[in-house]
Amino acid sequence: MKTDRDILVARAKRLAVPVGEIAATDGRSAIVVEIDAQRFAFPLVDVRRALVLGPLTELPHVPPIVLGLGTADGDVLAVFDGRVWAGGSRRPAADLTPVLILGTAQAPLAFAVDRFAGSLALPGAGSADPEITADGVLIVRVDALLADPRFSSVTSLEGTADDHH
Repeated sequence: MKTDRDILVARAKRLAVPVGEIAATDGRSAIVVEIDAQRFAFPLVDVRRALVLGPLTELPHVPPIVLGLGTADGDVLAVFDGRVWAGGSRRPAADLTPVLILGTAQAPLAFAVDRFAGSLALPGAGSADPEITADGVLIVRVDALLADPRFSSVTSLEGTADDHH
């Protein structure tokens, strides 16, 4: 007999399709997420995937922005805490963690969010404030997020592990 958790995991797997299959990536659409009661829009052109990961493996001696390790399609991913990135407190451990997969296939970044909150059309280049929508959703520049030095901590950890061999 399936438990409620089994049903939720199956549903999450069914819904976890590459974002490109859900909507056109014309650069004018975005996925909206909530992080610590704030809403952020990530342009679909910059999002490789949106999915829900099962329980994360916590790591000792890592910066607070690193939630732990998770797996997606057999790949092990470092999962970074969107709450810490946004200036909030570290999110508590959970059985299910919604994440956006950003970056390249060679260097993916799993970015944990509190929940997926829909999609929207991005304002045009001539809008009054291209960084925020009329209803207060902050538009994330993913290139700037990926350049944040806090996300390089896992790379430096991997280098440390290699030094011990």
